[in-house]
Amino acid sequence: MQPTKKSVFLMIFFAVIAASGLMALGQKDTDYPKGRITVSGRVRLVGTATFSRLVITDDQDRDWYIEGEDREKLSRREQRVVKVKGTTEYQDIILANGENAGVRRFLRKITLVE
Repeated sequence: MQPTKKSVFLMIFFAVIAASGLMALGQKDTDYPKGRITVSGRVRLVGTATFSRLVITDDQDRDWYIEGEDREKLSRREQRVVKVKGTTEYQDIILANGENAGVRRFLRKITLVE
């Protein structure tokens, strides 16, 4: 039995679709610099009125969470682009079903770079 052109096309099409899906699974953000780094980005307030968080969103769309006394340093700079130096910290985000949903990035002990 000879495969038809239509069936060959469909097999190639599904193989390409399956391969692209597998390649996307392997693409994770693996850039986790350690120590003291410099981050430039827009200061944003995220969350709800009750549980608001201050973040710096960098040019690669990564959110760097700012907490505690560091939050005061940036609280009047919302929606402005800033450049800060800070010490990195990372925390896994674990869902209720136990699955890992990624990593939350924190900057601690920040100083403004003018």
